[in-house]
Amino acid sequence: MRWELPRCIKIKSVEVPGSGCGSPRPRSCPPTRLRRPEEKAARAAEEKWREGGPVEGKRRVHLSRRQRKELRSIVRRGKSENRAAMRARILLLAWEGKTIAEIARRVGVSRKVARKWIERFRTCGMEGLRDCPRPGRPPWYTLEQRLKVIEAACQNPGDFGRAETRWSVTPLCDTLKKRRMAGGMGRSSVHRILSGGAIKPHQVKMWVNSHDPNFQKKAEEIVGLYLRPKPGHTVLCFDEKPGIQANERIHPSHPVRPGKPERVEFCYRRHGTQDLLAFFNVHTGEVLARVKARHTANEFLEMLDLAVTKYPEGPIDIVLDNLSVHSTPEVKAWLRKHRRVRFYFTPIHASWLNQVEIWFSILQRQLLRRGSFSSKEELAQRIAAYIRQWNERAKPFRWTWSGWPLAA
Repeated sequence: MRWELPRCIKIKSVEVPGSGCGSPRPRSCPPTRLRRPEEKAARAAEEKWREGGPVEGKRRVHLSRRQRKELRSIVRRGKSENRAAMRARILLLAWEGKTIAEIARRVGVSRKVARKWIERFRTCGMEGLRDCPRPGRPPWYTLEQRLKVIEAACQNPGDFGRAETRWSVTPLCDTLKKRRMAGGMGRSSVHRILSGGAIKPHQVKMWVNSHDPNFQKKAEEIVGLYLRPKPGHTVLCFDEKPGIQANERIHPSHPVRPGKPERVEFCYRRHGTQDLLAFFNVHTGEVLARVKARHTANEFLEMLDLAVTKYPEGPIDIVLDNLSVHSTPEVKAWLRKHRRVRFYFTPIHASWLNQVEIWFSILQRQLLRRGSFSSKEELAQRIAAYIRQWNERAKPFRWTWSGWPLAA
């Protein structure tokens, strides 16, 4: 049997006192126990295993840290496909140095399957773990017939003599059969083609077209007030929220419970309506508002006097819509007396440029939608309390548009 000595030590033969033979012993270090190569390899493998590294085996694959992380995520994820998890386990066991027989036994597959995915990974990497596309049954309908279905679905049903205003699968299928446009295609095939093309005739999204010839000029002025205010100027957004209903629920609402949302009574009693007139300070986030019974020119003039009293110094720029009460002779006379106040009208059908509309939406969601009010007075008091609470933590709205197209 062959024994090995450390190669880094210079050996010199010396006579060992008290012994009858001249066995060599290193003079520069104390005697050490000699190890066999098998022991050294086993000890190195054990230390490497404790450090988390792979052990040398018959079938080993090299995995980067990113690949190991991805494979372990596939194995642990509860919604992973069974075949994907099986292939990931095979690779992880191969990286640990397990043999083909042990991998097959632990994963529950044959040796042929284990060897197949190891070789596939060695050849194609992570992409090799996905199934190759299968040809399947040849398409029953031609490309022209499929395009005919999409073309008909993108047109108005009235163009085909239908009374409906939107398509559904059954009327579309009947129309295609009557006009012999798709070779007698069934409902399932029509639905599959529409789904594949992301065509949803049952959905509708509202929009409004602004016919204001000065749309761009007005919009640039208002956005400029938001982003580049003039020094010393106060920028206010004004609008009315009319017809706020003072509705009282017949039965009290049930609060939220674990697993159950809040339950609100559907039936209610009506106690009239109120109008809310509000200024929103663009650069501080504060709200100056009053609840009125109407929103005529007189109430608007009262709000203007309130704004001038609230902000006694410096010019005031007010953004507002094109409501008729904002341009009455009385309002124009008031503007001639108050030269430091200037109006900026939003383009026609573009009230979304007015930031006070954002605050109205917050008020609707947080107070009015689920509120129950026993009288118009209670409604006015609750709105006033909400405004006081808002002003205690008021902050301006953050402008989120980056200026790049399609990046909002």
